[in-house]
Amino acid sequence: RALGLDVTLVEAGPVPLERAIGTEAGEFVGMLHREAGIDLRTGTTVAAFRTAPDGSLSGARLADGQSVAADVAVLALGAVPATGWLAGSGIEAAGGVRTDSRLRALFPDGTVVP
Repeated sequence: RALGLDVTLVEAGPVPLERAIGTEAGEFVGMLHREAGIDLRTGTTVAAFRTAPDGSLSGARLADGQSVAADVAVLALGAVPATGWLAGSGIEAAGGVRTDSRLRALFPDGTVVP
């Protein structure tokens, strides 16, 4: 937006970055994007890219049926922590491993994992 270009952000979740920072913080991030003039499309994904006759990008068709014009597309994928190997260890791993300020893994009672 700082260059005066139109920007559209397509987000699969209900708010940006929900899995990483939670709903409330994601709502705040969404508000900041909208205030900056970004066209925020939540709850949908890119189903297909469209090309011009010369092969260049011309836009995207979204899963909800809407279309977005675009000259450039930037793709970003989230990450899901691989915590399956912790099953049965006593360490809770709901979306990640809880740590202290020194990044030491913690048991549910807050004690440091040896």
